[in-house]
Amino acid sequence: MDGEHLCFLQHKPVGVCGQIVPWNFALVVQGWKLTLALATGNNVVMKVAEQNPLSALYLASPMKEVGYDPTAGAAIAQHMDIDKDTFTGSMKVGHLIQKAAGNSNLKRVILELGGKSPSICWLMLPWLMLWTNATKPSSSTQASAAVLGPPVDKEQFEQILGYNLLGHKKREKLLCSRETFGERGFFIKPTVFGGMQDVMRIAKEEIFRCMQPLFKFKKIKDVTERANTTRYSLAAAMFTRGLDKAMHFTQALQARTVWENTYNIITHLLSGAICEMCMDQICIEAIDSYVDWKKPFGGFEESSNRKKLGEDGLKAYKEVKTITIKVPQKNS
Repeated sequence: MDGEHLCFLQHKPVGVCGQIVPWNFALVVQGWKLTLALATGNNVVMKVAEQNPLSALYLASPMKEVGYDPTAGAAIAQHMDIDKDTFTGSMKVGHLIQKAAGNSNLKRVILELGGKSPSICWLMLPWLMLWTNATKPSSSTQASAAVLGPPVDKEQFEQILGYNLLGHKKREKLLCSRETFGERGFFIKPTVFGGMQDVMRIAKEEIFRCMQPLFKFKKIKDVTERANTTRYSLAAAMFTRGLDKAMHFTQALQARTVWENTYNIITHLLSGAICEMCMDQICIEAIDSYVDWKKPFGGFEESSNRKKLGEDGLKAYKEVKTITIKVPQKNS
């Protein structure tokens, strides 16, 4: 500052951060949330999903060796002594957490509430490339080494079967099986519906399963407007050989992440399997190799209210204090 004043900024931790982790990608999301909060000097109270708590127990084992405070609170969203909440899960619960923060101590909230990401394909491209990238049937979001695993529990299993039945009643054209698979477990074969309308539930709601609705389009303007009608604006993809089309869509699509001729490239390759059924085979190093920490991650609209990871992710866990000091004379 000019004159007899010295001014500088001090970066400080937010304080106590409540972190609520979903059942999908549980170990990876724990890594996302914990590393950013702890690296910036915050304390963490974490609540994991009841469907798969073993991941948190495994992750806590090296923390126990290092040393940590064993006490933790239960009502994270409403607690007056928690300064920040992060939540990954459904839109409905996200609204409740935001409301609880406002009704308590106005704690800061970071929400990650899902996605319904469009993949726009031109059929002049090789069909194999479109299928392997646009559908990505590699997991049911457990981030396991299985090519196509089951839904996480019976509740998700029945919900997915409900979507299948809904598609049948609405007379969408079934292009690929909607059957269950095997006599044990919650396995469902990949399902593809054609003849879809934008207003249908299968077209609008997030489904944790390889269930692909297909839409036809003729005009670029038409498909852009339709792709942007979703309440979730997490990501989008396009598959085209035309650079002009690609550049147009990167600007026109309302999504925080856009891919061209590929999909879901936010990570590095896994160096170890993440499987909640075989905890002795889990490699903690897989967390670091699975995520490209430099890339911001998050969505627009009701998909997310802040970016995670990258420089923006670190800033979200810090407070900035402005300090001004009057000095007799500044050094030249």
